[in-house]
Amino acid sequence: MDAYLSWSIYETKRESREARGLHRMSTELILIHIGFIVSLVYFVFRSGEKSGRVQMVEDMIDRGIVTTEDLVDKYNIEEQES
Repeated sequence: MDAYLSWSIYETKRESREARGLHRMSTELILIHIGFIVSLVYFVFRSGEKSGRVQMVEDMIDRGIVTTEDLVDKYNIEEQES
């Protein structure tokens, strides 16, 4: 009897949601969500890509694989006076 009672309560809640129109999302809302998720993934990827490059160069300098002078010469970087 308890299972039937809980099922009927579930059905009543579901029917009231359907009556209010809360069970469906509009096509526009779905497209907005998809666009938001795609743009979020893209910009997070780009941010990680840039920070990964910085960490890699810092690690190579720390290990002595490359020196800052090599980087300045290779990429024609003008040294800033501090």
